[in-house]
Amino acid sequence: MGRLIDQAGLAAAWRALSGQGEPGWRTIPLGAIGAVQVLAGRRFPGNEEAVLFGIPGYRRPANEQLPAGRGFEVLRVTLKDKDEEPRWLGVNREAQGSFDLFAMMITDLLDHLASRDADTPPDELGTALVARVRAWQEFMQRGSGVLGPEAEVGLVGELRFLEALLESGLAVSEVLDGWKGPLDGLHDFAFPGGAIEVKSTVASVGFTAEVSCLEQLDDSIVAPLFLGAVRLSVGPGGVTLPEQIERLRGAASEPTARAHLDEKLLRVGYFDRFAERYTRRFRLSGLKAFRVDADFPRLVHASVPQAVRRARYDIDIDATGRPTVSLGDVLNTLGMK
Repeated sequence: MGRLIDQAGLAAAWRALSGQGEPGWRTIPLGAIGAVQVLAGRRFPGNEEAVLFGIPGYRRPANEQLPAGRGFEVLRVTLKDKDEEPRWLGVNREAQGSFDLFAMMITDLLDHLASRDADTPPDELGTALVARVRAWQEFMQRGSGVLGPEAEVGLVGELRFLEALLESGLAVSEVLDGWKGPLDGLHDFAFPGGAIEVKSTVASVGFTAEVSCLEQLDDSIVAPLFLGAVRLSVGPGGVTLPEQIERLRGAASEPTARAHLDEKLLRVGYFDRFAERYTRRFRLSGLKAFRVDADFPRLVHASVPQAVRRARYDIDIDATGRPTVSLGDVLNTLGMK
């Protein structure tokens, strides 16, 4: 399905609606995505740009459960000149929000809805729309729109590890559900049977990794717990971050899985619009896993003085002297194979 409207078309629709108006909504139909009606709108007296999504049969959450902030808000909308059905959900730009970024978000939301199956239930459509807005909220919170060098390496490493999990035979939905790194989870991958924390480096000698807190390598909190170590090299013959992402999108070809992957990428700070900014090419030099247990060198609450409440520290994984564990054994221990 082609895009319903682009950013220039949205800007033209909003210009046509601009001006003075009675309190309430002024709208222009943009078309439909399946059963979802889409309107460009302005809310008066504030003259605020918005797009309204009409989803038949959607049980809208209360306003206090809808995302707001970072220059936009999502709200329940009642249109006096239209039937009670469909249920309307509005995405509204606040005065301090960037117009260009808001228009970019709207076109992404339209593309996101268009990627869903035609028979997707109304509540699932509404939930997907709200989840995508929340992902944009996380994205806007991160600032520039482009990941820094260290964050880029970290994401490439997580995606390489994710790819290895898929190559081991795990289902795409299982792996994506377990990928918690973009959600600021304690561990990068969390499954019902345990967790895996992934660290990445481009260093050719040593493997210094930052541990973000005393809880991250504490197997008294989550067990079994494994540490994945992904070593990358930079140079010709590797793939860029966008190319790595396209490979995973090929594996996650089913629309729901693709949408799930894209939502998590947005949450972690990756957006396709800036793909050309990622030029480094990464080649996988090694992927190892270690069991984190009482013999693994780490700092946890039980090993530091009681007065120490919080700590961030570096560990040289190569210097731990611990035996590696095959990925197959990791998955067997987690009860996934």
